[in-house]
Amino acid sequence: MGHIVANYYNRCVVLLKNHEIGTSESFFPLRRVPPEKQKNAIMCLGLIPNHFVLIFLKDGCLPPSSTEWKNHKNDEAMTWEDEYLDQHYRFRDLMIIEKGEKLPQ
Repeated sequence: MGHIVANYYNRCVVLLKNHEIGTSESFFPLRRVPPEKQKNAIMCLGLIPNHFVLIFLKDGCLPPSSTEWKNHKNDEAMTWEDEYLDQHYRFRDLMIIEKGEKLPQ
């Protein structure tokens, strides 16, 4: 689902899930470069059993990139992930804290 929405709207799509359903992921278009400036560049969907809801996130924290995106993107789309790496790290750190673990030094 995330790949379809990301490709159609040419933007980053975040799919948030609770731990019982699965892992939250970020999806990027598979075949396009990111636009230079894009208002509301991230679309966030929350997965609730049997349907999705639109969520508005504050900037700065995104779940890791989808494994399928990493496996199927073309060379042109590789720069999408580079623009969001720092936000992936912040999300990882928040998930570590949420689980009650200590952050690695």
